[in-house]
Order: sequence, then C-alpha cells, then structure tokens
Amino acid sequence: MPARYTLDTNLYVDAARDPAARASLAGFSEAFAPWLFLSGIVALELRAGVQPPDQRRLEREVLDPFVRRGRVLAPAYAQWQEAGDVMRQLASAHGPPVAEMSKSLVNDIHLALTCRAHGVRLVTRNIRDFARIAPLVPGFAFDLPWPTA
Repeated sequence: MPARYTLDTNLYVDAARDPAARASLAGFSEAFAPWLFLSGIVALELRAGVQPPDQRRLEREVLDPFVRRGRVLAPAYAQWQEAGDVMRQLASAHGPPVAEMSKSLVNDIHLALTCRAHGVRLVTRNIRDFARIAPLVPGFAFDLPWPTA
C-alpha cells in the first residue's frame, strides 16, 4: 500500500495560478486518490486567501470532496499543546520570539504535528520551514512534489 499523503497549501495555490501546476496536481490526485487527505490547516489557509468570486469553486472542487469522504485531518488538543513546545524550541534556536512568528510558520507547525499524528506524509515545496520543523517533530515526514510511491 502506498503512503498516505496530504498536500500543503502552496501546491493548491500554484495549481490555481499555473496550468502546468494544475496538471501536476490533477495527475497526482488521480493516481493517489485512495491515499489522499486534506488537512484542516490547509483548508483554513485556502479559505482565508480565496477571493469571494472563487469561494464556491474552492468549496466544490477542493474541499467538499474530502469532507464528503471523511478525509479531513485536524489537530487534536495534544497537537496544540506540542505546537507550543515546538514554537518555543524554534524561537530558542532560530528566533524570532514566539510572539513574532509568522502565522504561516505557526500553521506549518500544526500541519506537521497533525500529519505525524495521523501517519500522513506532507507533500510541499516549502522545504525551508519544514526542514526546520522536522527535527523537532520526530516521525513527521515530508516530500517535495510529486512523490511516485
């Protein structure tokens, strides 16, 4: 059985803006549909960034299929607690202070912890943040687009 995957927000945004990225996303989604999940964190970021004319399309084409199939992953309270520890460790090692961390980095920490908790690999092009997060979240795994097995 192939690994289970979830996709980072940046891949959906790329697909919305670029036909080649859209084709790559469609090909991966078709090949890995039985093993593909949506992170609630990614849903939050997509909904926050969508313009009103495109909101219904986002719901219909991206979010609703995962919701209907019960394939949405969300952080549990334990992941919220651990996220605070990871944020503190990142701030100690790399700065900036926790209060100044970007929302994107905080969301990435939650995404990594949720992936680990559900045994799901993250597919992303954001190697910079996840390379810093991964050592603090043992068992978390991520791949650059697009894994083949």
